[in-house]
Amino acid sequence: MGLIGDRLYVMVFALRETAVRIISLRKANSREVKRYAAAVH
Repeated sequence: MGLIGDRLYVMVFALRETAVRIISLRKANSREVKRYAAAVH
C-alpha cells in the first residue's frame, strides 16, 4: 500500500531473482484506507 498523489493504492508483486514483477495495482477500497490510516497515525 502506498500513496500516489493523494490517493491510496494497493500493489501485489512477486520478487524474482533479478526483478520485481508487478501483478496488479489498484485503488484501495474504503476498508483498506481506514486500515492504512490507523497504521500510520
